[in-house]
Amino acid sequence: MTLSIADVFVCWTPDRDGYPAGFRGKARIFPAGTAEADLAPFAYRAGHCDSVAHDPRLEVRQAHCLRASVCMTQRDGLDVDVVHRLWTGITEYRSALADDLAEASIGANPT
Repeated sequence: MTLSIADVFVCWTPDRDGYPAGFRGKARIFPAGTAEADLAPFAYRAGHCDSVAHDPRLEVRQAHCLRASVCMTQRDGLDVDVVHRLWTGITEYRSALADDLAEASIGANPT
């Protein structure tokens, strides 16, 4: 089962110094309506809180998901495979992927 980006908060904290050790490098999906206190430990959010997540055009929502996932891995240092697996639970991200990539472990090195 996947959820729409408009119906969730994708929350994460960069994996680097300056952030609480217990949340550093962590990412979670919360349903819209989650209490602020539960979201507060995470430095960044994407999804329900962003107007672009509610855009009627699928391709705009897909781009929003892909942008956030790239920020999580490239800017904030989260593990690529962990981020990919987290985002595959979001309809717009999953629909933007090639069929064989949706189930792949993309952070793994081929042998």
